[in-house]
Amino acid sequence: MTDDELMYAITQQDKEAFTALVNCHVDGSYAYAFRLAQSSQLAEDLVQDIWLVVWQRARQYKPGRVQFETWLHKILYNKFIDVVRRKKPDYDTHYVENQPADDNAYADRVIRERFNRYNSALRDLPHNQRAALLLVHIQNFNQKQVAIILGMSVRAVESLLARGRRTLQKADQSFQGELHD
Repeated sequence: MTDDELMYAITQQDKEAFTALVNCHVDGSYAYAFRLAQSSQLAEDLVQDIWLVVWQRARQYKPGRVQFETWLHKILYNKFIDVVRRKKPDYDTHYVENQPADDNAYADRVIRERFNRYNSALRDLPHNQRAALLLVHIQNFNQKQVAIILGMSVRAVESLLARGRRTLQKADQSFQGELHD
């Protein structure tokens, strides 16, 4: 069954269709939530919240107007914004910092440090820039879909992407300069 067919079945309170839809999209929605929130606990909470919304508001989804996955990511982004407005999220960084060293300890340290710097720079971006970058480069949405998810024009999305990319490039150039000093 397609996402649209599953959503129609969900409007009829079909729990098996809901389970099938969740199973199809839960990994992608969690990956986006984690990268957006930078917190595994917050990501889990966001994912639970969005699936509750999908179940409760299935009738609001309009097939043909927007793809289901775009609608789902819009709900997730809006839930994230609600959390950001209430409090600053806690960030998980231990998953990289506590990885065991490889045979090539220096290279491993450089990779971990670069990854941590990148995550730090990504985390420090304004939430809308971070969201736009993640939606395009990680979730593989096109700019029109990102505009729908973020509730803005395609031109505004292009601007967010350009500013976010410049900031991340500056952070990477700064790190590269530190390596050569």
